[in-house]
Amino acid sequence: MPAVAKHRFQDLLHSRREHCRALLELSRHQRELIAADDYSRLLELLGRKQQVLALLTALDDGQREFADAWQHRRESIAGDERQACERLLAETDDLLRELVHEEHDSAELLSRRKAATAARLDELAAGARVHQGYRDDTASSLHRHLNLES
Repeated sequence: MPAVAKHRFQDLLHSRREHCRALLELSRHQRELIAADDYSRLLELLGRKQQVLALLTALDDGQREFADAWQHRRESIAGDERQACERLLAETDDLLRELVHEEHDSAELLSRRKAATAARLDELAAGARVHQGYRDDTASSLHRHLNLES
């Protein structure tokens, strides 16, 4: 008998779906924090995402064994349980599709924010150079015309 018992299919799929749901919610919140330029809270959120990913990875360590057992035993599982498992698989796939979309959107938003920040820094640097040029020009003209007799 495989290590993955028949009654555990639904439990494992349920846990996997809940971890994916948690990642999706964290990803949605991540996009909000990026949009708000709240990078300290974003770092905290990324830490929480890492914890959920670690749980999901631990759950998926037996994924090959689980997939093999599911393929071999799927037809022998009672209809209600098999339908529940297939529903959980479909829901998890939907969540993963949404998660990939959210992560892509967050990466694009972060990239746009980075480009905007770089542009602002370039403007500030250009302004500082102009200011320095005027200051240097003003200093040399004051020096040339300074009346020391008064």
